[in-house]
Amino acid sequence: MASLAQTFEDPADLAGRRAALAAALERLPATRGDGQRSVLGTAPLAESVLPSAAPLQAQEPIPVLEPLAGLLPEGVRRGDAVSVQAREAVCDYLTLALLAGALAAGLWCAVVGVPELGVLALADLIAGSTAQADRAAALDRLLVAPAPGEAWPEVVAALADGVDLVLVRPCTQVRAEIGRRVDARLRQGRSSGTRHSAAMVVLGSWSGARLVLSTASTTWTGLDGVGPTRGCGRLTGAVSVILAEGRAAGGRRRSTQVWLPAADGAVRPIDDAADAARGGRAGGVRALRAVA
Repeated sequence: MASLAQTFEDPADLAGRRAALAAALERLPATRGDGQRSVLGTAPLAESVLPSAAPLQAQEPIPVLEPLAGLLPEGVRRGDAVSVQAREAVCDYLTLALLAGALAAGLWCAVVGVPELGVLALADLIAGSTAQADRAAALDRLLVAPAPGEAWPEVVAALADGVDLVLVRPCTQVRAEIGRRVDARLRQGRSSGTRHSAAMVVLGSWSGARLVLSTASTTWTGLDGVGPTRGCGRLTGAVSVILAEGRAAGGRRRSTQVWLPAADGAVRPIDDAADAARGGRAGGVRALRAVA
């Protein structure tokens, strides 16, 4: 069976990567107090799966899509937890854009506890930054565990040994002890400098998050009717104001304004003042929207 180290050396080896991840999940050691198997609080799984030296590129930050680079110029640091604040913890376009940036760069991602993931919207975001033929290949590097239940910490910890970015939405309130253990698990590779390390995006609050992202406003375009037809039409895009704050943002709030999504479903920069003002003529439709 291929090792995770071998799949890092040959990232195109889809079958090898999947086999290695399956092996990692099967290695869940020890037991929790309720008798369920757990990787938290035990010897690092990475030590038994990976050799002592992982390729250097495995420790580089997770890149973001170019229009968001002004907000996160260094991407997302491996070993960090990022909190995305969205209404009712929905998987919004900002969350999908973080996944798209990693997938478009040839990295591997996992989604845990988000059964309503907007795959079509994700594909459009990827296509906006890669060749059309690469979109399917990028989605092949996405692993989904839609309903892990209360075992989500174990699933996240196991998948973090093989993927580069994990998106998770905990199904219950996270106890402080569990949060600290998951954070420690993410930091293992970064602190040692020799093991693979993933970053984690959490839908909702996370006490250990070094970065908090949110969509301050989303103004949809396309509903340009007046009088009796006001509010009628077809949504063609949205001007979104994205905020970043926390230790990973230098301790200050940063903001950027982008098309998210643009008319083609991708994330695009605001070209000029006319673009930025276009939302004001969108029939007053302003909301944070979920991705169906």
